[in-house]
Amino acid sequence: MPFSTAPLLILSLLALLFAGCAGGGTPEERVRHTLDELFAICQSADGDYRGAGQYVAYRLRADEDRRWNDTYDTSDPDELSAVNRICYDVNGYLNDSDGYTFGTFTTETESEGTWLIQEVLFDQGDAEVAAQFAFLEIDGQPALGDID
Repeated sequence: MPFSTAPLLILSLLALLFAGCAGGGTPEERVRHTLDELFAICQSADGDYRGAGQYVAYRLRADEDRRWNDTYDTSDPDELSAVNRICYDVNGYLNDSDGYTFGTFTTETESEGTWLIQEVLFDQGDAEVAAQFAFLEIDGQPALGDID
């Protein structure tokens, strides 16, 4: 009986698919996926931004142990307020643009850890507006820490 490579190919493709769904991929791919998810939540028609908390690094001074090491718990009103402000900032870019593309991806090591920095180019008529979205890895997932 001849050996068929079809089952091996199918298993390999399934492994790649599940790896991508489970937070696999390069840091750049994970950051871009997180940005797409975050942008979709911030653009939600009902203005409910609670789902964005899992994508945003905690940076309030109220809990120094969690600062830059955790994401927001949006069941807490103060933390939900911080997430809402992030979504308002994100929407400032999205609402004024006709779409976006990803630019350069870089990393920088600072006291908080290794920052994963994704440039996003927002199309605004004849111009492009660039913004830098900086992420830290928290529990194996990128979490937005800053927008420049």
